[in-house]
Amino acid sequence: MPDAPILPKSYEAMYVEAYECARRGDFEGAIAMLERILKRLSSLSPETLARAETAAELAFMVGRQLADLYSGTGRYDEAAALLPGLARFLPGREAELTRVVARVRLEEGDFEAALGIATELTGQYPHEAVNWNALGDIQFSRGDFDEAEKSYKRSLAEEPTGFFAPDTWRRLFRLYSEQGLVERADEAWDRMAALDSEAAAEFAGDLYSFLLEAGALSRLRQRLGASGPTPAAELYRGLLEEREGDRAQARRRWQRLISEDPTELAHGQVEWGEAAIRVGELDAAIAVLSMIRVDAPVVDRRLLLLAIAQALVGKIELLAETLGMATRELTRSLPRRALFGRREWKLFTSLVADRRAREAAKPYFAVVEVAQP
Repeated sequence: MPDAPILPKSYEAMYVEAYECARRGDFEGAIAMLERILKRLSSLSPETLARAETAAELAFMVGRQLADLYSGTGRYDEAAALLPGLARFLPGREAELTRVVARVRLEEGDFEAALGIATELTGQYPHEAVNWNALGDIQFSRGDFDEAEKSYKRSLAEEPTGFFAPDTWRRLFRLYSEQGLVERADEAWDRMAALDSEAAAEFAGDLYSFLLEAGALSRLRQRLGASGPTPAAELYRGLLEEREGDRAQARRRWQRLISEDPTELAHGQVEWGEAAIRVGELDAAIAVLSMIRVDAPVVDRRLLLLAIAQALVGKIELLAETLGMATRELTRSLPRRALFGRREWKLFTSLVADRRAREAAKPYFAVVEVAQP
């Protein structure tokens, strides 16, 4: 949920209460409050809504947030049923709402329903790039990589440099990296960065992580050489040093990184948190990795690292809770997944030796055959 907007006085306190409920993880409380707001606004006549533009916009926003909370708590049918009716508040937004329904079905794991909805949208609105991205996301999540690539490239053909283009190139980066296609992923990243340098800075860790895991070390060194001392670059410089046997230098680098105030970083709190874990500053890591804004996309790696830090301080019950939250968020990731995979299990077991913690974590990973030490 976004920060509380300027609302009519009669709704302001209710919205703030819903926001606070969501912020502290009381999603049922947030849902109940948003339902009350939407019920009141839905009782207004079309004539009143036409005159009161703010009320109509508020109703649409609250409805979208309510659908998001329904979906996030597994109430997919309720989300899908609510969304189309929101068009009464803002006519002309039907296609947007239909895309969200497709997304809800994708999060649910009903790939066929999601694919049918998205395919129909591209037929109705073939020149809207965002519809091709929605279709590509579903194809990507189904493992139809060639079809997903075609959809993303059709999106770029419709909008080569517009609002959606940087995000489309980032989708292509993720598609290629999922397949281990280093050169294509590298090129897609450059195309995204040329259009949106801010996004490239924010998500630089995705690129570094992929290149390290793919064994493309010369490319990684080249990328790191072109970067300043950002948290992501410093973390991965240290990981390279550790990989090459210079653990002392890696540790010194990470110590310097965590000497910075993480609250003042524009980007890189996740990398700061991982560096703190790697030098044993676990309370600091937990504090930083717990700072997840409820209105921002949840970074899966952030939650995985938080669970690792919790495991290392012996908080096994919190580890399971965090990984449960993370796997729910994985259904909203690209590609959509229900569980963490081999790569994440390898990270978990490389840092967590405790067998109880590993056993508690296993249900949240699809692949757990990494050798035990």
